[in-house]
Amino acid sequence: MSSFEDYAALARHLAEQRRADDRRADAETGRRRRWQADVDQLDQRLTAQQEWLAELGAAIGAPFRTVDPDGPPEDREPTTDGTTYRELPVGPPRPALPTSDPARVDGSAALRTVDPGSPPPGPAAPPPPLDPAEELTRVRSSADEADRYGRQVEARAGQPRLLPGWSPLARAIVVYLGSALVGALAVAVLVLVANAGWIDSATLAIWTVAGIPALAFFAGFLLLGRYGRPAVGGASPPRHLNTGFVICFLLLPAVSCGYLLLARGG
Repeated sequence: MSSFEDYAALARHLAEQRRADDRRADAETGRRRRWQADVDQLDQRLTAQQEWLAELGAAIGAPFRTVDPDGPPEDREPTTDGTTYRELPVGPPRPALPTSDPARVDGSAALRTVDPGSPPPGPAAPPPPLDPAEELTRVRSSADEADRYGRQVEARAGQPRLLPGWSPLARAIVVYLGSALVGALAVAVLVLVANAGWIDSATLAIWTVAGIPALAFFAGFLLLGRYGRPAVGGASPPRHLNTGFVICFLLLPAVSCGYLLLARGG
């Protein structure tokens, strides 16, 4: 029969064991609460991120699509309770075993018998348990990477497609100068046509002074409006009409008239 001291020591040991179990249970409950809070926070973040990426994809012309690993529901076969399940993939067909006369099969080609004394193969080892903290860290890093790439795409989409790294004034000067250059080539063609006698001098003068400069100006204006605005941001940069007017209606006619004088003088 145990003495009172042994009983008291056993009671103290049981009490300490119970307190240790309670501490472990409280710690596990705290970890689970923190994990649940992290999961809720990540869920809200991923939901907001999906909406942001969908809006960004719609703005740049690349619709955002979510991937269903099980495929669309119409591709699944219905079960008895009305739900659907994913059809298992069918593997390659197995080749049939060759059949032959047992009398013609030598000993080396004969099937080996299983040793009855050998132990049967055991079940496959279960996969190691997943660490929730590690999985949450992995999901959080993936979300950070998606945010980083999304910000890069948004920054690039916030610039115009035409000369994205240039200032609006420099872009407008280049566009109007390009339009004026095309207009100068058109004037040169008109001079050749006039020299051939297909048009008169009055028509050549009208197109040189007013017609081609107007076409060059509106071509540059429309080009800046179409390709000089960012895909994201909405606000269109200024098209600098005064700069376009000076280049197309003053510089281009001056160059064209100089070319006409040189052509007439030659």
